[in-house]
Amino acid sequence: MTHPEELVRPFEAPLTLELCVAGVPIRILTNAEDLWASLRHYYRGYVSSADTPPVAVVKLVQGEARPPGEFADVEREPARPVKEAVQELPGGRLVLKKLTGVVMGLWPGHAVAVGDLRRHLNQGINLVNACYAKAVLGRGHLLLHASGVSWNGRAAVLAGRPGAGKSTAALHLVEAGFRFLSNDRVLAKPLAGDVEVLGYPKQPRVNPGTLLHHPRLNTLLKPEDRETLAALP
Repeated sequence: MTHPEELVRPFEAPLTLELCVAGVPIRILTNAEDLWASLRHYYRGYVSSADTPPVAVVKLVQGEARPPGEFADVEREPARPVKEAVQELPGGRLVLKKLTGVVMGLWPGHAVAVGDLRRHLNQGINLVNACYAKAVLGRGHLLLHASGVSWNGRAAVLAGRPGAGKSTAALHLVEAGFRFLSNDRVLAKPLAGDVEVLGYPKQPRVNPGTLLHHPRLNTLLKPEDRETLAALP
């Protein structure tokens, strides 16, 4: 294999979904009607009918791929498990998601994924969002690991290490009337006397600690789970 496109060449993907996120047109192609419906529901606020050439075409295939060649593990911090492996090709890169078996291919203007995407829809969503982020980064933005909220055209961005309470703080601000911007990724670019801040088209995700410390969301936890979590250091 010399090009990532070979990964999906055996699969037709006749179903199309056009998106426009913060001025970034993206075209999604898929071969499964239920997958298309799930993606359309997820991105319902960004579905576009405009006939604009996409900056990225993302092909998401429900199927199986077994690419030849050797993959090299992507090492993480000590004691953290390896999540993916990569294989460099003359025409781009292959990425193997080790937990799900989903295989992705990347080359300029294109991204593909093959695997059980019905079960692991989040892998496809992350790939679409990565294409969006790459396009925005090309405009001069920086990608921040942070949550964000907005109020009357102004934004507050909350950065911190994992588990520091970024999502919890953002949800408390939403309770106070702020608009949710992003759960853990924010794109920012300095302008003349201002900063442009863009969110990520990803639905908010919360962990048990976030639920525990939110006055309304903690009711989603069973009483015994609240007690167990509250006792943790």
